[in-house]
Amino acid sequence: MHVPKLRFLEPTVKKEARNLWRVELPLVNERAIPSVSNIVIANKLHRVDLATVNGGKVLASGIVRNPYTNQIDLQEHRPERLMVNGVQGFGNTTLYFLVESSGGEIVVNFDSIKGGKLSQKVNLK
Repeated sequence: MHVPKLRFLEPTVKKEARNLWRVELPLVNERAIPSVSNIVIANKLHRVDLATVNGGKVLASGIVRNPYTNQIDLQEHRPERLMVNGVQGFGNTTLYFLVESSGGEIVVNFDSIKGGKLSQKVNLK
């Protein structure tokens, strides 16, 4: 009953420049157990959660640490595969993507070993 149950909230989309979009997508865990435990991360027992984007080229990705001061922990390598160290129990994490696209929509996919797979369509407008 307390295994992770993940869901996306409403995304925030902002046009930064021509064909360049800033997407922030909150992810919530509605249950007590985190999607990746600290023991798994410390001992590298299996992979952490993975977020990908279809429909655009990802130029940068990361985790939003403080939305008020615009503090983002960027992933240095392979921004198209954002590695997330899990979502805490009864907690949330906001995913950040800087996407190059001519508009339309993108699909954000989230794959968690314990939390399952999620997809969210995001309209770029």
